[in-house]
Amino acid sequence: MWEAADVMTTRSIEAWDDPEGTFWTCDAPLLVPFRKNKGPSLLAAPHILWPVTPHRVVALTNEPSGQKAITRLATPKERGLVRHAIEQGRERWIFASPEQKDRLPKTKKFGRRTQMRMRCSQWTPHGLYVEPPGCCVEQADGFSAGPDVAFCDQELHVDAPAMWEYA
Repeated sequence: MWEAADVMTTRSIEAWDDPEGTFWTCDAPLLVPFRKNKGPSLLAAPHILWPVTPHRVVALTNEPSGQKAITRLATPKERGLVRHAIEQGRERWIFASPEQKDRLPKTKKFGRRTQMRMRCSQWTPHGLYVEPPGCCVEQADGFSAGPDVAFCDQELHVDAPAMWEYA
């Protein structure tokens, strides 16, 4: 709860306008763009995106503008960021206006989507070493064809092969 308050109170609100109406939306209302196929934490994410219409995206950004809320034209880079966030963050559907029909991928199959990503480490997120036989497990979102799980070899974890049935 404390982290959620930090995310909301330390960000600037930007409304990105696109007069051409090129923004898509999807069945995931809020999107956190991936970094190298890994979903960053809400505190580390540069943007939290909410595409509301083909002409407008609300972005919570951690790049302060000096004002709490602004409305401005979206840059080409921001339009691309929204498009990629929707392609990667959607659950099943991408929604576009009739004018955007030609911009949607026709032959591209989405073989990858948001999946669970788990990793073991001898280090905590704060950089503290964990003495064996312990370890620290990181759980995050990943953009892949199936769950992305890599545990340590200390035999501390139980394999769950049935997890692949839900990929």
